[in-house]
Amino acid sequence: MHTAEAAQEFLEQPKPGEFPAQVYSPSMRAFLNEFEPMRKASNEGNVRAVADEGLDEFYPMPMDSNEVVPIQNSRDEVAWSWFKGKNVLFLGDSTAEEIFWELMFSLNQSAPERATRVPSNECGEDSCVKRCNEQGLKDGDELWQHYLVRCADGAKPQCRDSFPIARDVYGLNFQFFWTGNPYICDNGWGLHYDLADAQWMDAFKAVVAKGPYDIVVFTAGNHDYVKPTPETDSSFREALNTVLSDTFAVAPIKFFLLSAAPESRATAKEVLGMENNRDWKMIDRRDYHSSLHCTYKDVNQTYVGYHRADACHQVVEAILDVVNG
Repeated sequence: MHTAEAAQEFLEQPKPGEFPAQVYSPSMRAFLNEFEPMRKASNEGNVRAVADEGLDEFYPMPMDSNEVVPIQNSRDEVAWSWFKGKNVLFLGDSTAEEIFWELMFSLNQSAPERATRVPSNECGEDSCVKRCNEQGLKDGDELWQHYLVRCADGAKPQCRDSFPIARDVYGLNFQFFWTGNPYICDNGWGLHYDLADAQWMDAFKAVVAKGPYDIVVFTAGNHDYVKPTPETDSSFREALNTVLSDTFAVAPIKFFLLSAAPESRATAKEVLGMENNRDWKMIDRRDYHSSLHCTYKDVNQTYVGYHRADACHQVVEAILDVVNG
C-alpha cells in the first residue's frame, strides 16, 4: 500500500517540462509537468492556469478539433424530464468530471458562456477535502480550487442552491466522487491504488451509502496509465472488474464512459465484455471527440471556470437517449 508520503515523493520527482520557472510557482510547475505527458499523448489537456478569473490567460491549451462550439441541444423537455426526482452518482476522473458538470449546467439551463463558474467551495465533498488537507493542502493554495472541484456533494444546501433550476424544477440529487487516485490531490496512481487504500475505500463506501441511486456513470483507466509498468494491464483489469462488480447493485442504470485515450481502451472493453458486467452500458467517447477531453477549464486560486462544449453535450445526450429508451 502506498502512503501519503509516497504520493508526495512521487509528485516531487524531477520531471521534464517546458514550463519556465519565472512564470510558474513550484507547485503549479510540478502539476503542469506531471500533466504534460498525458496532454501531449492526447494532443490536448483540459486544465489551463489563468489569472483574474480567466481574463488574463497565460497558459493557453490547444483544443484542435474539439474547439468549444455553441451547444446544440437537440433533446426536448420531455427527454430531460427523466431526471426529475432522480439520484445521480458519477465516479471517475476529470474526463467524467466534465460530463458531470455539463449535465448539471444543462439541467440548470446555464448559458454556454465563455466560462461558467463551477461552485467548488459550495459543493466540495467532505471526505475529499479531508484527504487533501492531510496532504498539507488547504483553501487558498494555488491548486486548491482545482482539487476541490474533483468531488461534489449535492446534499449540501449551498451546493443545491448553486443549481436552482436543477433543484426546483428537477428535484435532482447528485454526487461526484473522484476515483482517479486515492489521494485526490495528485495525478497518476489509478484504480488499483484506490482499492488498496483504506481511507479512500471508507470514503467511497460512504458515498455509495448515500444511495440508492437511479443512475451511475463511471470511467477509469486514464490515471492508471500515466506511469505504466508491465503489470499495469493486469492491475487495471482486476481493479476495474472489482469496482464494476461491487457497484453492480448501486443503481439499476449503469454507464461506463470508455476513454478516448488509447492506453486503457482494449482492457476496459475486455472487462466490460465479461458476463458479470454485461448490464453496464458503454459509451465510447471517440464517437463524440478524438482527444482525451471534450473541453477544458480555467483554474486559479479562487476560481474554476468550466467551458461548455458541444462534444461534452453530445455525451450527455447519449446518456439521455439510453435512459429514455
